[in-house]
Amino acid sequence: MVRNIYWKLLKEFKRQYRILNLASKLLSVAFTILINGCDFDELETAQTSMELILPTEVEGRNDIDRIRIFIEGEQRDVPVQELKLTSDSGREEFQDINIFIPLDAKYIRVEALGNLGGLLFVGESTVEIENEGISRIRIELDPTTPVLKFNNVPEFVDVGQDFQIEIELKHAKSLFALTLEISYPNVFIEPYGIDLGDFWKNTDDLNSVLLISDYNLTSKSPGRLSLGLTRTTPPDGKIESGKVAIISFHTKQTGIAKIRVLNNPRLAIQKSNGQQIENFDDLTSYLHRAQAELEIR
Repeated sequence: MVRNIYWKLLKEFKRQYRILNLASKLLSVAFTILINGCDFDELETAQTSMELILPTEVEGRNDIDRIRIFIEGEQRDVPVQELKLTSDSGREEFQDINIFIPLDAKYIRVEALGNLGGLLFVGESTVEIENEGISRIRIELDPTTPVLKFNNVPEFVDVGQDFQIEIELKHAKSLFALTLEISYPNVFIEPYGIDLGDFWKNTDDLNSVLLISDYNLTSKSPGRLSLGLTRTTPPDGKIESGKVAIISFHTKQTGIAKIRVLNNPRLAIQKSNGQQIENFDDLTSYLHRAQAELEIR
């Protein structure tokens, strides 16, 4: 009986060994593809998970051939990490990718390239170091053309609580003025404040940015919020990205709140000559990114 138990244990040990050996080979292959020959200092570099939100099929998700990852630290930069997407992985809405990152990392940029090496989509994020290690990184890939989108929208909020929505404008060249109208269910939520975002941080004087809104006017249309932002001095012609405004909402009762930027004549993103910025039509085609839905419990 003891001999039978011994042989069973030996057989199970051999089976587990084969599994571990196969897994180690598979992991080493994935590691080689991802790291692409980079040399890391284990004492100063940690492995963490990055959730990469890919564009939709309509936006061109299946055109992505490979991903490049650039990481900047205070003392050094990590060599470029590259990942080639398979045909199966390219069809998913997101990818969980293990990356190596320096412990002093501050910024990460992800580029999606096509078959011919052209830049199709790009995403950026800051990196926060927490007590238990590097926080999970989540990056959404956006087109390289101008994009208007919502950021940091909570999935749910309790009745009576407040929440904020960040309006981000990316890849806008020579922006002078921006106007838009937002639709929201005034039965469930109501805006009570608007602040300037970090898009204007490179402006010499924040007082040279004017913000106009009707959120606190009783005469405004129910469920509509108009917003206007303009510089008082001409822009310098650079391509800029960042949060143009942060809107604060108060919740009133339970329900599903849908918020979106309307594609109507009030939507204008202009240069100082009054003309729309370059590739404005591309921005309107991606306007579905400037919408959100959250549950009020």
